[in-house]
Amino acid sequence: MPSIRPPHRPSSLRSNTNSESGSIKPIQEEVVSNDGSISAAAEPSPTERSPLLSLRRHHHANSYHLPPPSRQSKPKSLCNSILVLLAIFTFAIITSIVLKNLLGEFDDNPTDDPSPTDPRGRRHPAILASGRKAGVATENEVCSNVGMDVLLEKGTAVDAAVASTLCVGVLNMFSSGIGGGGFMIVRDPTPCFDKRGKKDDCVEHTTIDFRETAPAAANKTMYVGRVPKAQFGGLAVGVPGELRGLQEAHKRYGKLPWKRLVQPSIELAKSATVSKELARRLSYFGEFMYDDPTWREIFVDEATGELKKEGDTFHRPAYARTLQTIADHGPDAFYTGSIAR
Repeated sequence: MPSIRPPHRPSSLRSNTNSESGSIKPIQEEVVSNDGSISAAAEPSPTERSPLLSLRRHHHANSYHLPPPSRQSKPKSLCNSILVLLAIFTFAIITSIVLKNLLGEFDDNPTDDPSPTDPRGRRHPAILASGRKAGVATENEVCSNVGMDVLLEKGTAVDAAVASTLCVGVLNMFSSGIGGGGFMIVRDPTPCFDKRGKKDDCVEHTTIDFRETAPAAANKTMYVGRVPKAQFGGLAVGVPGELRGLQEAHKRYGKLPWKRLVQPSIELAKSATVSKELARRLSYFGEFMYDDPTWREIFVDEATGELKKEGDTFHRPAYARTLQTIADHGPDAFYTGSIAR
């Protein structure tokens, strides 16, 4: 699986804005048969070829050589066979009961309605959902819907991922944002030809690495005697890679205009609602939110002096302006343009 580092990323970044902060080869699959021989894997099913939803098979199996059956009398062999069948039948019943209790009853027909939640032992309930053609899953329902809107406009899966990622940076800034970085793995079914020259479907997996990098002036003694600087402040920040990574993914696999993918996040930055998880995080970082003037302006209700709660409205106008510049001029504006200056 090839790994790509987005090009043209500077080794340092300075900003005075008030925004918060070779060729790709298909994976060859093989099947190990019981006699130890290795052959090419079977052709992928239509489900396997889907660019959005996949159900991959195991392509390797262990080989076991069973000893020849011993000579036994027919009554004894028949009795043993019946016992084995009863054991298998009992095991199947027990397994079905356990699975029913763990997963609940469900059918194989796709549905637009999610299953009942399963809150056991989790801060956030687990939901089993199925879809007919595509799906988007993020940590915030609003951002999942942003991605689905992109798909409904005939955008690609990568288009949806770009739009959803930028959305998470607005609503769940504790998890993601243009000041950070990440990884992306893209599974892309692409046309190719077999040995007979017949057109077929192949699958390529591409990894894009856009994690943050250390600034050019970073050195091994920069935190000696000042450990907190490694956690808070400008010295704790690497050169962001998120926008470069999303730009590279969009250039390779995107279909809709870049500006269309950024626009939902611009509108959310102008006005959004505090979610249950964001309210919990605000409480966790309480003192910092009160002390930092930028965050205080956004998340402290000046009328009450309290942190905003679930359901309250918040505004990030500076971040909205930053995203608007990125939408209009592309990620270069963030690294070498007006924002960087």
